[in-house]
Amino acid sequence: MRATQPIAAASATRIIHAALAIGLVLVGATFVVLLRVLGRSFRFGPSIGYVTAGLAVVNTTVAVAFLRPRIPQRRADQALDDYWLMNEVRGASIIVWALIEGAGLLSWVGYLLTGRLVSAATAVLAIWGLIMVRPSRLEC
Repeated sequence: MRATQPIAAASATRIIHAALAIGLVLVGATFVVLLRVLGRSFRFGPSIGYVTAGLAVVNTTVAVAFLRPRIPQRRADQALDDYWLMNEVRGASIIVWALIEGAGLLSWVGYLLTGRLVSAATAVLAIWGLIMVRPSRLEC
């Protein structure tokens, strides 16, 4: 029997990021089906939708504008796996991704509770933000 090879750091990082992005999209799709197709709604006041949307925009902005620049750039002579094995890179990336993921989930919950499109729009903004800080963009 052959021993299994561990997943390389770069591949593992891509898998983590893809899982976050796909999960956020699936949550949104589920909530859209619940509200638009099945007609389910919790009918909370619109203010909750605006609050969750505002908090999500703040989270996404902090992650992309302030924390993303703190992720070190990959050196030209550095291998991808060596880059992703650095604690400064991996830790900072996961924090940025988690903040954006949290913003998206908060927005989707606001959308589920109120049905307000502003919350759905900020969730889509969070998905876009997550795509903009994908591993391949950080490796450049």
